[in-house]
Amino acid sequence: MNAETADLLLDVVRRLEKSIVARECPAIVAVQGERKLVLSDYDYLRDTAAAAAFETRAAEKAREIGVDRWVLAVPQV
Repeated sequence: MNAETADLLLDVVRRLEKSIVARECPAIVAVQGERKLVLSDYDYLRDTAAAAAFETRAAEKAREIGVDRWVLAVPQV
């Protein structure tokens, strides 16, 4: 893992930790390309369709910004 990906991962982990402490448990994805974009979804763990919809939205945004790297974090609490 290179330094840029590690930085992106740590950013997502910090965001996820704050959400869990606040009793919120969203899935969080950060994509980085021409700019960094962070998306979250509270229904990700509800069912397969919700997860697929979030992943599709994230992929569309990733294509829009010419993504170089991405990190997805899903709390298992």
